[in-house]
Amino acid sequence: MTGFGVYGLRLEGLSGALGLMAPARDGDPEIRVERITDPADRLPDPRFVLDRDRALLPLSDGESWAELRRGETTVRLWLGRDYTDEELLHPLLSGTCAVTNWWHGRDAMHAGAVVVDGRAWAVIGHKNQGKSTTLGYLASCGLPVLSDDVVVEDGGLVLPGPAFVDLRPDAARHLGLGRDLGVLGARPRYRYDVTPVVTGVPLAGWLLLEWGERTGLAPLSAGERIKVLLENRAVLLEPADPVALMGYAALPFLRLSRPRRWESLAEVAEVLAELPSGSV
Repeated sequence: MTGFGVYGLRLEGLSGALGLMAPARDGDPEIRVERITDPADRLPDPRFVLDRDRALLPLSDGESWAELRRGETTVRLWLGRDYTDEELLHPLLSGTCAVTNWWHGRDAMHAGAVVVDGRAWAVIGHKNQGKSTTLGYLASCGLPVLSDDVVVEDGGLVLPGPAFVDLRPDAARHLGLGRDLGVLGARPRYRYDVTPVVTGVPLAGWLLLEWGERTGLAPLSAGERIKVLLENRAVLLEPADPVALMGYAALPFLRLSRPRRWESLAEVAEVLAELPSGSV
C-alpha cells in the first residue's frame, strides 16, 4: 500500500501536505482525517477523554476537538475554523498522532530529532529552552532534522515527522528563516521548511537542552534519565512500552548546556560534531 505520513502513521485526507510527509511503510497504522466545520454539527459533549479505547482531545487552538477510537481509522475533527492541510498536520494533529502511536505500543516523546553522521539524536527541551531555534539553526547548517516537536521510535529507528521547524518570531527574525503563518495553535509561528527525511534513522541517544554558563556536554545520571523520559512522554498515561523506555535510558544521554545568547548556536553545532559513538 502506498501513501504518506508522519511518525510511523499513514495519513489520509491531507493531500495538500504530501510534500511535508515521508513515504509510509508497509503496515503503518492509518489515520483518515474527517473535518467537521458546520456550526450545526457541534460536538455534543466537549470534555477531555483519554483512555485505552477512546480519546476526545482539545486542540491547541483552544476551540477545536479531535475524537478517535481505538481500532478505528477515522479521526473526527470538530474545527473552530477552516484550516489548510499543512496547518492540521502540525500542530493540530500532533496529539492525535501521539495517542494513535500509544495505542499501537509506541511512546511518542515531546522532543525533536537531528541527524549527525547518519544517526538520530533526540533533542529534549523544556519550555523556553530554545529547542526549535536550535533545530532550525542546525537545519540551516545542513544537518537533517527528522522532527521538530514529536519523536517516535520503532525498531531502533526514529521515524520522520513533518518536514519543517516552527520558529518563534524573534528566532525567525534573527536567523532570517521561515514564513509567517500568523497565530497557529496557541502562538505565532514562522515555518521553516527543511529537506524531508524519507526513512527512519537509527536512534543514537538523547540531548537535554539547558541554559548554562558555557557550551558543553555532560552525562545525566540513571535517575535523571528516567525522570526526563517520563516527564516528556507525549501521552501521560502508563508507558506503552516500559522496556523501550528503559532502553532509551541506556543510550547516550547528555545534558547540552549553553549560554542564553545567539552566538551559542554556532557553538552547539561545533559540539555536535564531537558527539560520542559509544555509551555515555
